[in-house]
Amino acid sequence: MKTFLTLLGNLEKREEVLHRVASFCHGRVLDVATGSGYLVRKINAKVICLDISQEIKKLGYPCVVADARKMPFKSNAFDVVATWSALVHIPEWKLVVKEMFRVAKELVITAEPNNKLATLAFRDFKCKHEISIEEIIKEFGKYGKCETEDKDFITIIKGYKWK
Repeated sequence: MKTFLTLLGNLEKREEVLHRVASFCHGRVLDVATGSGYLVRKINAKVICLDISQEIKKLGYPCVVADARKMPFKSNAFDVVATWSALVHIPEWKLVVKEMFRVAKELVITAEPNNKLATLAFRDFKCKHEISIEEIIKEFGKYGKCETEDKDFITIIKGYKWK
């Protein structure tokens, strides 16, 4: 039986999934809602971090402080747009998905918790909205061909942009 603390503390599984997401990042990459930099540290490509918080400047990567719902980039500016467990934190997450696909040339990828307990373990407790993996997949499907990989308590969602 999975408990909240088990999910929160399963760092080995998180690292495995994190490396899997980072393995798809090539060329010019945008890390959306960078936060503490959990994903960007694993990306071996030219990456720009985007977050609404000034704190990202402390990470030491090229960064842009801006709202992910209205990104200050041209369309198709990045080969890959990636995020790590961010959509569960953003009430207007559909706007973020739309923007991610707008600024991506090829691929949009995220890893999101795939059940209620995992969502609680991954998100900020101030965040009151709830979304399901199925809702995210449906939204990704509006903009590209969608593939998923279920990884225990987290699902990787890849959206290959329609040409």
